[in-house]
Amino acid sequence: LALSPCPLLGPWLRPVPLGLGLGACLRPLHLGLGLGAGHSRWSKVRNVKGPRDAARSQLFQRLGMLLRNAARAGGPDPSLNPALAQVLQQCKAHNMPKVSIQAAIQG
Repeated sequence: LALSPCPLLGPWLRPVPLGLGLGACLRPLHLGLGLGAGHSRWSKVRNVKGPRDAARSQLFQRLGMLLRNAARAGGPDPSLNPALAQVLQQCKAHNMPKVSIQAAIQG
């Protein structure tokens, strides 16, 4: 089969076999990178990590409030304050950062 360029739309289109008619040359040749079909790394971050981080933030906020209340009621020493010791165990079980724990006890 001999190939001819599409006479209607220019040289950037795919050559068509002779004898197929001009309708066959209307399909463009995709030279650039096409967009994905809705797939991106950001969509996973937004849809998975965002809600998980929001829930974790609420949990840390609640635990911080419990730490502040327990420290005000019985003092900042967990060996003398059983309520504070119990909240500290909960904080450590939920992987609350040590800096946040210390800030909540002191403030």
